[in-house]
Amino acid sequence: MPRSWTDDRERCRAAKVPDERGFGTKGELAKRLVLRALASDLPLAWVAADAACGQEGRFRRLLEQSGLGYVLAVPKSQ
Repeated sequence: MPRSWTDDRERCRAAKVPDERGFGTKGELAKRLVLRALASDLPLAWVAADAACGQEGRFRRLLEQSGLGYVLAVPKSQ
């Protein structure tokens, strides 16, 4: 959800968005998604992501430490 929504709690309540739902960057959301997949019984072998995730060092380290194969786009400045 965009920050404009998560910063407006009344708007969120009107849309039935739980109070604990907050803003997360694309990299944070990707990290949560990968961690949930790793904790499940899914046959997960590799991950692909765009430059928004690829430029986040913590996300790259998570993938390196998990032993998963991965392909990440990175900005040309990196």
